[in-house]
Amino acid sequence: MSFFHWFGYGVIVLCLLLGLSSCEEEKPSSSPQSSVGDAYVEVTPSESKQESTKKDLSEATQLLFHKALKATRLVYASDKDKLSSSGATVTNTAQVRQNQRLNLTWVAEANLSRGFSDLQYDLTEKEGAPLSLPPTSAFGMWLYVEEPQALQSLTLSLSMDKNTVGEDFQKTASGFHQGWNLIRFAGVRRMSENWTIPTWNQVYRLQLSFSCSEETTVQIGPVWAENPDKATILLIEDGGFESFLEEAYPKLIARSIPVTWAMDVEKIGKGQENPLSARITEKEYEKLAKENGNAMNFHGYSGEVTASMTEEELLEDTLQSLDYLLAKGWDKELMWRSAYCQNKAQNAQVSQTLFMATATPNAIYDMTVFPFINPFNVPRFALHDLYPARMETCFQLLKQTHGFLLLYTHGISQDAKRDTTPAILDDFLARCDEGMQEGWLQCSTFSQTLEGNGIPPSSGGEWVTKFFEQMEFLTP
Repeated sequence: MSFFHWFGYGVIVLCLLLGLSSCEEEKPSSSPQSSVGDAYVEVTPSESKQESTKKDLSEATQLLFHKALKATRLVYASDKDKLSSSGATVTNTAQVRQNQRLNLTWVAEANLSRGFSDLQYDLTEKEGAPLSLPPTSAFGMWLYVEEPQALQSLTLSLSMDKNTVGEDFQKTASGFHQGWNLIRFAGVRRMSENWTIPTWNQVYRLQLSFSCSEETTVQIGPVWAENPDKATILLIEDGGFESFLEEAYPKLIARSIPVTWAMDVEKIGKGQENPLSARITEKEYEKLAKENGNAMNFHGYSGEVTASMTEEELLEDTLQSLDYLLAKGWDKELMWRSAYCQNKAQNAQVSQTLFMATATPNAIYDMTVFPFINPFNVPRFALHDLYPARMETCFQLLKQTHGFLLLYTHGISQDAKRDTTPAILDDFLARCDEGMQEGWLQCSTFSQTLEGNGIPPSSGGEWVTKFFEQMEFLTP
């Protein structure tokens, strides 16, 4: 057996002995999420520090830096904050608990009442002007919780209009750990058939609302808005269809747009009698692996639906796929899984310890952010579902938020239910041309994204927490 087989079966044995829940404590997917499904809470596990890279920014644009990610600081936890509170007593510049993990200068300590407590921060600048934000993909904060059983939920609300409170952006997190919690909310979310375009260019107020079952004390660290330099599209071809290779790939390689090839190993080279079902051959894959910055990954080994697979079947299918890719020398992208067949796998947790991240096993179709909110449930969206109005909104949203889009399809044909039509492909490429020429859009692979953010390949989901531990704020 290969290394992947021995390691994978060892994971199963360990989980059977200790219980899957204890195995999952080392990865973020086990933590509860809010009802809106876009908040994620994770405790920080280790110590880290990073030197600040810039010291000369004005107060209006105090930023934190970490490789390619910039962010605007919204809450300072100092007397700089214009704070009013209800149901809480707040002490700024308090001594930080367990500070060896985050290296914070100070925090705000809030004594919260039983029931509801609100902290409202006035973010206006000179002469009452709203805080101006660059394209914003997510909002995050550090929160120290001493008594997790007492804190039921935290809601972050933003007002982009001076006459409203919390109506423009409002999202909730729950399921806290004892200690420092990393809390992040995606700033993008698809509503019904289309996305809503946010107006992040101005923010008047930020409110933190706590719901408590009893009196308790928390410490509030920095709160920030994440401002990536560019939006990112990661294009995935599921299944390895010849029609995509023939019709789409020449146009992509001409633009230096890399493709993540998510192959079905046992179906490589099959179906040649039908142009719509014909699969890419091994020889063709060997050529693709050497050019254009392409990434070699997998959709599955057998190509069968993963939704109904047992834990043993899914792990075996995963390990066989990894075996094949490793034997071919295509190991650069094996730190993640780019697809599950039909985007569903009820037993996905059985192989998550093999990866840094996986595409959604829960059929979540949306835009996301990087670093991922939940690295083991990364939303995808179908290129073939981007009809003209939705395509327009999608690229507007990418430009407004600099979000991260895992975009997938199968072949190129007039079968719009499964494949991308030539018209949709041409519309997509024209919009990519415009975004890349204007400088706000890039097309990438997972390994390229990690490298661009200074994140070393690993396994497990703790890399997201470590990434934010290493961010250092400038002193206000």
